[in-house]
Amino acid sequence: MESRFFELGRIGKARGLKGLVKVIPEGPAAEESLFEGNLLYVRNERGDWVPVRIESVHTEVKKQRTLFFVKFDRIATREEAESLMDHGLFTDQEPTLPEEASESSFIGYRVFSKGEEIGLVEDIVGSSMQQVLDIRLHQNGTSLLVPLVDEYVEQTDHQAKTIRCIHLDQLEDE
Repeated sequence: MESRFFELGRIGKARGLKGLVKVIPEGPAAEESLFEGNLLYVRNERGDWVPVRIESVHTEVKKQRTLFFVKFDRIATREEAESLMDHGLFTDQEPTLPEEASESSFIGYRVFSKGEEIGLVEDIVGSSMQQVLDIRLHQNGTSLLVPLVDEYVEQTDHQAKTIRCIHLDQLEDE
């Protein structure tokens, strides 16, 4: 029988004494499901689906990675939080990215650096943890791989289909 639930990620270590847990999402679409008031599910020891509602979400950025700390309504102590460590976290709605946040929507975007158009995004490579823009440069037709992180991508404009990059000289071959 096919399950009607979709796995968003895993529950990690407990944090603090009041039931806060680290959530490790499967990818960007799963991250979109981590918001206050959303109803999610975990499985108990018997395999039953137990609903848990998100009371609050706190994020921290460390080493260019966003960490999610979630407080669920049914988890009030550190011991309860620790009992959920390494359990799957599920939703009954298929997680999807909004169109403007979809990585594939960057294909065909014009790329600018230092005020000039330098090329077009031809592809997105990498995993959900680290995407890299494959940019075809106008100047010589070669490819430049640019990590999709704040260090190199300063601004994206989905309306104009443009990406403004910075510090690209750090990525070019000598």
